[in-house]
Formats: sequence, structure tokens, C-alpha cells
Amino acid sequence: MGITMSEENLKEKIIIECPNKDCRQKLGIPKTTDTLRVSCPRCGTSFLYPTQKIYKEKASNRIKNHPIFFGLIITLCFLLLANRYLIGALDLNNIFLIIGICFVLWFFGTWIMDKFKETDTKWYYQKWFIFLILLIFSPLGITLLWAGSKFKKSSKVILTLLFGSWFVFSVLTYNPGEFFYSPKDEIVKLFSTQKEDVHLKLANHYVKNNFREVFLSNKISSSTIPLTIPQIVKKWNESIILVKSIDKNGNVLGQGSGFIISEDGAFTTNYHVIESAYSVLIQFINGKSFKEVSLISAYPYYDIAILNIEEENELFLPVILGNSDNIQVGEQILAIGNPYGWENTISDGLISGMREIDGFKLLQITAPISSGSSGGALFNMKGEVIGITTIGSQWGAQNLNFAIPINTLKLLIREKL
Repeated sequence: MGITMSEENLKEKIIIECPNKDCRQKLGIPKTTDTLRVSCPRCGTSFLYPTQKIYKEKASNRIKNHPIFFGLIITLCFLLLANRYLIGALDLNNIFLIIGICFVLWFFGTWIMDKFKETDTKWYYQKWFIFLILLIFSPLGITLLWAGSKFKKSSKVILTLLFGSWFVFSVLTYNPGEFFYSPKDEIVKLFSTQKEDVHLKLANHYVKNNFREVFLSNKISSSTIPLTIPQIVKKWNESIILVKSIDKNGNVLGQGSGFIISEDGAFTTNYHVIESAYSVLIQFINGKSFKEVSLISAYPYYDIAILNIEEENELFLPVILGNSDNIQVGEQILAIGNPYGWENTISDGLISGMREIDGFKLLQITAPISSGSSGGALFNMKGEVIGITTIGSQWGAQNLNFAIPINTLKLLIREKL
């Protein structure tokens, strides 16, 4: 038997509609001139009647409403800033850029979460979460979409077709090698990938020819008596340099290591250390620094570059180059470089293998090679440089590091310079 509302009750109430577009429940509220807070019993939406102006939510309230998301954004911002700082590329422009990106992510992230907030729906059926899962793993997202979400049927069909097609296309064009890669493939990729040009001033003809003549006529030999690690470090500490590559706006692009190979200031490093650079800043452990640097020759294919410090009134201490063909597996070695900008850091280890990967000769070593050590010197225990440290472990294998044999540099100077 139905219950009807008396005329007296009807006069005392008005009928309004829930503002939730997915609900639209009819609600009866008392007639009054006051502002009422109404809660819909069907969907749980709470609203004011008469409708009030919507004021912007305070940032503090947004943080309280989304604490986990706020924590993720702060963590991301910190990690980005720390990364740029560790590679020596943190300047005012980078700080503002990173903070700006994180702010935009925070603003739009909370807006989306609030926009699709559904108080009467389990979190895994809420629209914002389903969108996220559709992007990450479409089949699961489509399952959640149809299992319990409040999307309109037309929206479900469109999203299913869109993300389903994307998933099928991804599977059909999937290359297993892109996921199950090996360190060998990555090394080949590092050397074979097309590198950017450098924009450094070229060394003049005299500097180039003089370097070649002096280098090829240099017959300095090292002692046959093995040295201790402290003796090697003391002897060659001032031959190791920190190399900072600078862009056209004066910002630091990145940094690496290098070592002096002639008294006139010629030094070598990895090509990728100076890639895209418009200028180079050189720093020594004794505090001296030089900005006037020219390019003698570059060999992107071999990841080797030879540069010159243009300082006529300064004599530099060149290292002694050994013969990398005489290296034996198991031989003790010492690497000196500038990991993360920490100048003249040493790490010792062993020659764990001599590899030829797709035409590239490399020394496999157990001495750790970190970011910033690229281009550093690899010494044998006689104090001779036998390699240029170039690739640090990037594949979860701690002792999988590589150096370019020093005889590769000698061959390039002798036959290609």
C-alpha cells in the first residue's frame, strides 16, 4: 500500500535533485531561508542548498586529503634535484624547472582524483584508478571497467576499444629483445648509437701536428718494479682531471674524467663526456682550473676524444701509457676518476676478461666505475695507463665494468690523426 504525502507536508517541503550526475535522486527538504547542508542517502554526496559559490580548496586541505600522493610528489622532486646535484648540473634554471614540473603534477593529479571521487564506490572501481590501470595494464583495467565501475555504457565501450586495440597492437609488435636484453647488447648499443656533435673550438694545425709528433716520439718507459697503490696515486694524482661539459647558455651538461697525455696540456676522455658541449671546464686536484680548451680530434665510434688545454705558460704532467696487449686476466688494476664529482677517487680490482663485442675491444674489470668516472685512467701496478674507463655496471651485476684498451688510443693517433 503506497504512502502519500499530505498537502500540509507538501507545502512545508520542496523537491530538489542530487547534483551527482550519476545519481540524480529526488530529495525532499524543508522550506527555509537558511542554507542547508544536504546529504544524499543514495550516493552519499554532501552539498549546500541553496547552491553556494565554490571556493578554492586550501592547499593544506588538499595535502590532508591526498597525503600519499603528496608524499610521492615530494619524493620525486627530491630525487630529481639530488640527481642533478650529484652530476654537477644543478643550477637555478634546473631548480625552478623541476619544482615547476612537480607542482603541475601535484595540481593535475589531485584535480583528477577529486574530479572522479566516488564516495560510495570501492577504491579499485573508482574512475581515476581505472584510468591509471588502463594505462599500466589494459586487460586488468578493462576487467575493472566492466566489473563494477560507474562509467556509462558508451564510455565503457569506447575505453575498451581504445585500450584493447592499443594492448593488442603492443603484443603483436612486441620484441622480446627489448625486455630480455643482455649486457652485451647494451654495450653494442652504447657504442653504435649515433652520438651528438660537439661544438668546441678546434685546435689549430700547429697544435695538432705538434701533439702527434711529440706523442709518437715519446719513448718514456715505466719501472719494471711493481708499485703500491699509494705510490701510484701519489705519482699520478695531478695528471687526472675533472671534465665538465658546458652548453651554449653556460649551464653544465654533465661531467666525467680525463687524464693528461702531453706536457703541453693534451688530454683524453670519452667522447660521450663532451657530447653536445660548446665549451669545457677542466679542474685539477690542486685547485687549478682552465676554461680555454680546444678539440684536437674526436672519434665518436670509439667513444674517444683528444683535447688540449690552451695555456702556454703551464707545463703538465703526462701519464705513461702502457701496452694493453700485454695484459693478463687476473692482473691487478687501479682506476682513478671522479665519480659523481668526487675528485680523484680510486678503486682497485682485477682484469676479469678481455672482450671483443661486435668489433669493439674492451677490458672487463672488477673495479667499480660510477657516473662521472667515464674517461678516467686505468693503471696497471707498474703505474702505466692501460685503459680508459668508460662503462660502469648498469645491469645489476656489480663487477661488470669496462674500459677501452689504451692501444686503441695509440692506434687512432698513429693512423687517423
